[in-house]
Amino acid sequence: MSQKSRLVRIVEQFYILVKAAVIFWWAVIRNGVVYGWVKAYSELALYLRMPDLGIKYLRGHYAEQITKNKLLSFLVSIDLALFFLLSQQAKPWHTFVWYQIMIVVLLLASIIYSIYLTILIWCQQQYQMMPQQHYLLALTILVKKPLLSLTLLMCVTALGLLAWLNLWLFLFIGPSVYCWLTTKIMQRLLNHAEGVGNWKLVEYH
Repeated sequence: MSQKSRLVRIVEQFYILVKAAVIFWWAVIRNGVVYGWVKAYSELALYLRMPDLGIKYLRGHYAEQITKNKLLSFLVSIDLALFFLLSQQAKPWHTFVWYQIMIVVLLLASIIYSIYLTILIWCQQQYQMMPQQHYLLALTILVKKPLLSLTLLMCVTALGLLAWLNLWLFLFIGPSVYCWLTTKIMQRLLNHAEGVGNWKLVEYH
């Protein structure tokens, strides 16, 4: 019975992850793609906290925990567009030093920005504070918690590797697995961290 119930839990969790990924991609499209990335990921993270309530209920009752900053999403779109354009350039350009430096700088900036957004959305859904404080707290955590930043770096790298190796699998469960895993990591490393876990928590019902 225990093995059967464990199998059922695994299947249920996999279903939740797949459904969460669908919610994410649909939210990206629904919000116009260019301005939809951050809001979509925020909805994904909120749904994974309470999948039993459904995304429509969560959007209505926890609107303050959904990040709606369009500028953040616009920067993500610019980043993706630059990667696409640089990858489509003529091959002789790939041997130029300035081209290689540009790729490295863009890659590092993208990873750091992805880590920052991951922390920011977690903070907004975890702690009750002014929006400006969320941005500052996320930046503080990024700089002052190197272990967490390094762990999230490995998660971002794994997500990128998955997209490169198997795009369909990435689209199918990539965003939701990344969100679920990073949320677990931050819950473990930050909830009782000095200067971080002292804020009033968001109450979920």
